[in-house]
Amino acid sequence: MMKKLLFSFGTVALVSAFAASSYSVTLFDESTLDGKSLKPGQYKVQVNDASVVLKHNKEITEVPATTELANKKFSITSVLYNDQHEVTGIQLGGTNKKIVFGSAAAQKGGHSSAVKSVIK
Repeated sequence: MMKKLLFSFGTVALVSAFAASSYSVTLFDESTLDGKSLKPGQYKVQVNDASVVLKHNKEITEVPATTELANKKFSITSVLYNDQHEVTGIQLGGTNKKIVFGSAAAQKGGHSSAVKSVIK
């Protein structure tokens, strides 16, 4: 009985961990990510070990990415751009997680755009 109970809690914890890696973000302008064009709209963002999958309608875009942890939680979700309007990162509101695309050096000299966020 105890083994079944522990297995059940372990399964719930595992499902919760995977559910916590899925977010929603809205892009208000056409953007570029890893050379791919992203149309304005609502995107589901799934964070994997070494990549991020963005889903918009039937379009699926998977790109290499890393996750960094900040010292404090971000109050809102912000999409970070460089001067060529390429997405270089996403700060996930309500968490201390930051998704980084490309090299971290690309973050310097860029700007951010606050977007509406729903954490799922």
